[in-house]
Order: sequence, then C-alpha cells, then structure tokens
Amino acid sequence: MSSLDINMTSADVFWSNILHGVGFGMAYTPMAVLTFSTLPMRLLTQGNAIFSLLRLIGSSIFIALTLVVFFRTSAQASVSMFGLIDAFDPRNLSAWIELLGGADTAPLHLRLLDEIRMQASMIGYINAFHLLTLASVFAAPLAFLFVTKRGAET
Repeated sequence: MSSLDINMTSADVFWSNILHGVGFGMAYTPMAVLTFSTLPMRLLTQGNAIFSLLRLIGSSIFIALTLVVFFRTSAQASVSMFGLIDAFDPRNLSAWIELLGGADTAPLHLRLLDEIRMQASMIGYINAFHLLTLASVFAAPLAFLFVTKRGAET
C-alpha cells in the first residue's frame, strides 16, 4: 500500500485490501497452529485466552505507533511544504494564480492549504505503510523459532 499515490482509485484500495486479506488469512492460521502446537491439550483453552489477549494488546500498541508515525510525519511534511510556498515569488504560484486569481485572494489561500494538507497526509500514510512493512519483515524470521512438537500430557 505504500506504492499508492494521491491519485489512487477505489480499485487500487480494493485490490490492496483483497491482497491484505488473503495474506492475513494465510499467515494467521499457521501462526495460531504453531502457537498451540507445544501446549498440552488440557491447557488449550487458557492458552487461547492468553494468545488472544496478547494479540489484541500487541495490535493496540502497534496501531497507536502507526498513528504516531502518521500524524508526526504528516505534520513535518506540512511544515516543510508550507516553507516552500513563497507568496512573494509569483513564479511558484503562477499556475494557481491563473486558476484561482491573485496571490492575495482567499480562494487561492484555501486551495493551497487544502492541497498541502492532502499531500502531507499522503506522505504520512506512506510512512505508516512503510512501518507496517518493516515490522512484517523483522517479525517474519521469528516464525523459525517455533517448535512443532506437542508437550507431554501432564
């Protein structure tokens, strides 16, 4: 999803979500099987409760981190882009001035503000998607630490 851009369509979002759903389905079941493969049968209920609790807590923490990355990088991008707009240099604003009027008009200021917010939000989303990708890349090798032999029934 980090390859999406500001001109994305509903089809782009639809297909990336379909791919995400298939990937999650293919990853979650083996992860759950590996998680419970070492537990004795009598502890499966408690193991499932703890597994679900830890998964939900971990998801909540990671969602919070993702939102921090999104908001922080959006704010940084917004400040950086505002610094690039110089109302005293009409060469930078010539296309906008032709479309919306003079450099001191409200429609031009509002349109520039909306455009900067939209571009900054897209930068924030892309950075959040990069975080999600990095987390997956670093977490995937941990699957090789699992053992698949069931513990003794005691």
